Amino acid sequence: RELDIRRLYGINIIAIERPHTIAHCYPAHAFAAAAHDVVARPQAQQSCSHASAVQPCIGRPAHSRAGSTLAVMSIPKSVTKAHATGNDFIAYLDSDGRFEPTADEVRQLCDRHFGIGADGLMTLRRSAGLDCSMRYYNADGSAGEMCGNGARCFALFAEHLGIGGETKYFDATDGVHTAHIRRAQGPAGEIELGMINVSEIRSGDGWWFLNTGVPHYVEMVHDVDGIDVNGRGRGIRYDTGRFPQGTNVNFVEVTGNGAIRMRTYERGVEHETLACGTGATAAAIITNYALQHGTTKYRIQVPGGELIVGFTHEAGTQNYTNIRLTGPARRVFSGVFETDNF
Repeated sequence: RELDIRRLYGINIIAIERPHTIAHCYPAHAFAAAAHDVVARPQAQQSCSHASAVQPCIGRPAHSRAGSTLAVMSIPKSVTKAHATGNDFIAYLDSDGRFEPTADEVRQLCDRHFGIGADGLMTLRRSAGLDCSMRYYNADGSAGEMCGNGARCFALFAEHLGIGGETKYFDATDGVHTAHIRRAQGPAGEIELGMINVSEIRSGDGWWFLNTGVPHYVEMVHDVDGIDVNGRGRGIRYDTGRFPQGTNVNFVEVTGNGAIRMRTYERGVEHETLACGTGATAAAIITNYALQHGTTKYRIQVPGGELIVGFTHEAGTQNYTNIRLTGPARRVFSGVFETDNF
């Protein structure tokens, strides 16, 4: 049964009830049409490629670009929307491996008023020797190395496509990852994601800095609810003296042994998000490193829900291995995006 919802926030959505495989959502001929649409259309000029600490590539406000449309777009028409603890993403099956979105196209897709709305865009491609390959783009159009919540949505997307087994093997810009499908029922699932190892931690006056796939600043606070996340986070994110490439910013409140609360300002989104998987990983590691040396499993409360991080730590070192990020993921819809809106 199909429900045709006309002109909802400028887009048409075809919602299909409880699809069990991607074939129910995207017939073979739709793949061919989407591939032809992407390949046949020349890409518009890309205004920027990476967010830098000096000159960030931040999406222009919707009102400033509503009348400045791209003449031709390579945006795909068939997409899936998913979220993991409120961190939301657009997923696209790049069946022929030739979809290379410009920064403008990514920004317009992720725009919450004139597009679909998301914290980022992911593409799924074939990968030699692995189940698949993930490429991630931030909402501001910049390419991202990794996204923990996005990767869990990506794994669920692959599961719905019938790609891989109970454990998925895929690569991202930061390296090879595994994603174990702990539970999958209908549009939702619980995913345990393998993260890259950590072997270097910098510290300053009340802060720590590490890379868990992307760079993260971690600061311990007494009351995370009282923090101006956007104001303070933006200042730290663009502190080029300490973080030349910019950084994600996490404020962490310890609530018990193995229990913390966290709020995050995300680089590339340039705003607080409801959750951050790589940030939760960084927060758990720093809590162990600085405060709770014997604890290696953490429950992290974020505005969008709960995440669990576990790891192995070599005592007396900065070496963290076997890092696992576990949490929910859910498909919101699969449908057709009207590129003519641009």
